[in-house]
Amino acid sequence: MDTVKIEQYVNTKSQFSTVPFPDKIMGRVVSIRSSGKIIFVDILCVAEKIHKDSVHYQASIDANNPKFNWFKVNVSRGDILTMTGEDGSSKTGHPTFFIDDVCLMNKAVSTVPNESIENMDDEFVLRQRMAASIMSRDVRNTFRTRSKILSGLRDELKHNGFYEAETPVLQNVKCGALASPFKTHHNALNADFYLRVAPETHLKRYLAASYLPAVYEIAKCFRNEGISTNHLQEFTMLEFYKVGCNMQEIIVLTLNLLDTIVQSLELNKTFDTTYLDFNDLMKQKGVDPTDPNLRRVLGELGFISNDEVETWEALDDFFKHNVRPNLPKDTFCIVSGYPAEMTPLAVSNRNKSSMVQIIFNGQELAKMYQELVDPIELEDNLKEQARCVSDESMQLDHQFIEDVSYGMPPMIGCGIGIDRVISVMSNLPIKHVIPFPLMNKA
Repeated sequence: MDTVKIEQYVNTKSQFSTVPFPDKIMGRVVSIRSSGKIIFVDILCVAEKIHKDSVHYQASIDANNPKFNWFKVNVSRGDILTMTGEDGSSKTGHPTFFIDDVCLMNKAVSTVPNESIENMDDEFVLRQRMAASIMSRDVRNTFRTRSKILSGLRDELKHNGFYEAETPVLQNVKCGALASPFKTHHNALNADFYLRVAPETHLKRYLAASYLPAVYEIAKCFRNEGISTNHLQEFTMLEFYKVGCNMQEIIVLTLNLLDTIVQSLELNKTFDTTYLDFNDLMKQKGVDPTDPNLRRVLGELGFISNDEVETWEALDDFFKHNVRPNLPKDTFCIVSGYPAEMTPLAVSNRNKSSMVQIIFNGQELAKMYQELVDPIELEDNLKEQARCVSDESMQLDHQFIEDVSYGMPPMIGCGIGIDRVISVMSNLPIKHVIPFPLMNKA
């Protein structure tokens, strides 16, 4: 904090107003300049009734105003003001708010950066979100657009008969997705817990126990995996489940939800859709998933380095590295026909999973499948997973199996990684679409 600004803060604190004007503009001063007997300030509006968007605009106070000298002495960049006045234009024709009365709501103790956001490096923009938001409309829009997207998704799901659910973040079994978890310790219970990798198993139990036809959750999930421009360890996932529907119905709903995000981002674009088969795509790259020698082939290609690597893991890696990046661009690629081993919680037929993925510009945006509700087959699949030594494999969730054994209705579920969708559609690194991305200590 700036020592001079701290002194100014202490000296002016008694003048702070805690009640804004009834018909007011409240905003942050981002620049000040004098022109003779007029002071011009650029204001970033934070609460107002006249201006409809949170943007910089110009305000002015002249020497005829009783508060002119007070303003000149006490107001500095970063301060929060509340003002009354009238809209008009300066002598140069610039839209200007002419101040009649003004109160100081709070002072900035730290110096607000004076540089253009374009001159700031990524480290500053990601760490100093408050300062960066003052300087950049794009950073401010990160916050505003996410709020708009989440509201739009909720509206679309409500329109389609879904009920919002809540499920626990702390879980005593790692299940619901193939992913490495974060582990934490519960002091009162003296027991280790996992931060959820997905809300899947609890949402299914919620749906069956509540007798609701369809449920969803916008959930914070945690996966202890590598950092990249496309991955986060803490991320926002939309998962939804519906009873008594078919796969095409869920595909259409998912595309509508993706369109909601596109519209909120104001991209003004439409995208093509194409249906593709997993085996056909793999064969085009020289790998046949039905080949009896598949493990040896994947090993020769460098995707199996030791006996601990499962064949399905290597096949998935090959697909991610060699197939997905070469799919049609700017197109929602709807891929089906995945191997059953890749989705132990999904219904399979003839060794093929019911899973469908929507891939866009090489990135998985959504995954859906018909949920396996046979408790015996489900338990066998999870036991097979539990035998794997991979950190990503699921554990056997006995409570989930017991709940399914009471009789769970047929359902289809879908998961959408909201952060990734925004990142891919905006063509931005994923951390830049997060209001407060996780960073190492400075």
